[in-house]
Formats: sequence, C-alpha cells, structure tokens
Amino acid sequence: MSGRKVFQQSKGQYRPPTLVLYDGQVRSGCGVAQSAMGPFYCPNDEKLYVDLAFFRELQTRFRAPGDFAQAYVIAHEVGHHVQKLTGTMQRSRTARGAPVQPGFGATRVAGRLLRGRLGALRGQR
Repeated sequence: MSGRKVFQQSKGQYRPPTLVLYDGQVRSGCGVAQSAMGPFYCPNDEKLYVDLAFFRELQTRFRAPGDFAQAYVIAHEVGHHVQKLTGTMQRSRTARGAPVQPGFGATRVAGRLLRGRLGALRGQR
C-alpha cells in the first residue's frame, strides 16, 4: 500500500517534502547546515537537506556507490517527514518521559519505501 493511500485512509493529507542538494553549507529553516552534519530533515520547512559531499563520501569512504545507497539516504529523511506529518516524531521524543531517537522509525519507513519501489520495478520487467 502506498504512503498516499495510508494518509487517505487516516483522513490525513500528505505533503511531499522538498529535496535540497547543496555543497558545503546551506541555510535551512532549522539554521545553517554544514557538511559535517550529514543529511537531515528540517521539520520547520519540511525539506530534506543532503550535502553532495556526503554522497561522495558514501562512494569513497564507505564503498557504497550507486543509486541504491543514495536512494536509501533520501528515503530515510523522507521517513522523518512522514513522522512529522503523522505526529510520531514528536511522540517518539517524549516516549516514557525520556528522549528517544526518531531514527529507527525513519529507517523502517525508508525500508518500506524502497521495498515498494523495488517491487514496482521488478513488476515492470
């Protein structure tokens, strides 16, 4: 089931995030971002920020070249956007009175997005 359908069933509205690719430094709705921060989602402006240097580092340092590694990074940040839209980002920060990293939920969303996309691609062969 697509993300849009899930939102429709819950009577929610999905707003696609904007992808911002930058090299070195960028001003976001969450302040100034630099390469050292890595990819991030800013809930204030609903944008995903990815420094192109990070993709280069994926290829050279982590030996993870190609579209799939880049798609995973973007899907993970989209996962944070989905968490914001559904309210789970805020709930995960206050679960049981202790701060919780919302990254695990975003990783689950990323996996579902990529699994659905790969399934669609396999069906096109």
